[in-house]
Amino acid sequence: MNSRHVHRTQVALAALILAPIAFLEPQSAGVVFPRQHGERHTESSSMDTTRKHNRLFYEKSPYLRQHAYNPVDWYPWGEEAFERAREEDKPIFLSIGYSTCHWCHVMERESFENEAIAALLNQHFVSIKVDREERPDVDRIYMTALHAMGQNGGWPMSMFLTPELKPFYGGTYFPPESRYGRAGFPDVLRRIHDVWEKENLKVLESANTITGFLEEVSAGSAPAGVPGVDALDHGFKVFTETYDPVFGGFGGGPKFPRPSVFNFLLRYYRRTGNPDALEMTEKSLQKISLGGIYDHIGGGFHRYSVDGEWRVPHFEKMLYDQAQLLNAYVDLYQLIAERFREILGNVIVFTSSFDEESKIFEIRAMAGMGNLITAAIKWLGRNPVGMQFELTSSEENHLRSGKFAKHTRGINELSKGAISKKQPGLL
Repeated sequence: MNSRHVHRTQVALAALILAPIAFLEPQSAGVVFPRQHGERHTESSSMDTTRKHNRLFYEKSPYLRQHAYNPVDWYPWGEEAFERAREEDKPIFLSIGYSTCHWCHVMERESFENEAIAALLNQHFVSIKVDREERPDVDRIYMTALHAMGQNGGWPMSMFLTPELKPFYGGTYFPPESRYGRAGFPDVLRRIHDVWEKENLKVLESANTITGFLEEVSAGSAPAGVPGVDALDHGFKVFTETYDPVFGGFGGGPKFPRPSVFNFLLRYYRRTGNPDALEMTEKSLQKISLGGIYDHIGGGFHRYSVDGEWRVPHFEKMLYDQAQLLNAYVDLYQLIAERFREILGNVIVFTSSFDEESKIFEIRAMAGMGNLITAAIKWLGRNPVGMQFELTSSEENHLRSGKFAKHTRGINELSKGAISKKQPGLL
């Protein structure tokens, strides 16, 4: 089975679903539909004692909790939702997103907070909400399926599954009504329900075809054995071929920082002494820190640059990007000394100012960083060049004192039992 065959099967099903929508007039979002299985929990909470909430209220994920007051009868990913879909023979609507995704919030405001659209979902589907940062495994599987359907992919990811979790149709953002040649979400829901009821065999055939393709891809990606050292040389060669010698980074716009590549290059440099690996990393991180992808006022890095010169950022910041880029800058900092001290300080303070309760980024002033970076590096035991670090008493006092105290308590907890104040390099 190949992707072309999967695409042909999906095109046929998509035509079956979407063709009638072209002749529909947009319907008012205020139409009220009968609700089934839409009842929501009514227990009081410290957050809100007047509004009804759904199952997502009890989840740990901030993204899922943002949807806790939708009228959609959401389920988290789990057996409770799967069992209900099987018992009632209903298709699953799977919505995957994350907290800082702009179009995820647009679709929530336009569709998931709309009582009429929620009633459609509650009546004909079992709706599941997934945070891709909490379940990257689920996100990866269904994004691969969406690509196999011939879609570009992105978030929010809107997938329709059989009760056995096999995908048969999908997309990303759907507007609340059909317009500008795009199918409206309520129209898509009605058509999928109609096709599920009347053309069920075609739906299952498409689902089985896509699932078979995913199984083949998964089996083909399994490594045959442990790669040798030559794999490192091959990987380095691939990166040199896509490296941008003018602006750093790899490829053109939109351009992502790809910190794991820098981690590899610095370790490759440490192993082989190849100066190109160090030069590629240094130039890339320098260009990133000078560009618009780096927030020179608030600290931290945006997710990617829409152009190839790091000038125009995509305005969202991810905590995992801060963590990975901080790791790369710390490694490079220790190799070329002071050059990236200020950037490291900004990212550390920006990341540590993420309020756990409200999940809102606070912009902090960056003055008075002093020797925080040196002390933090020593405290964490981060040391890729084989040296040994030991905290001085003044560094330890600085790290524990004043406005840095709450940030370093977490560092101290992480270091207990695993990282001593004096240890050899990690590489």
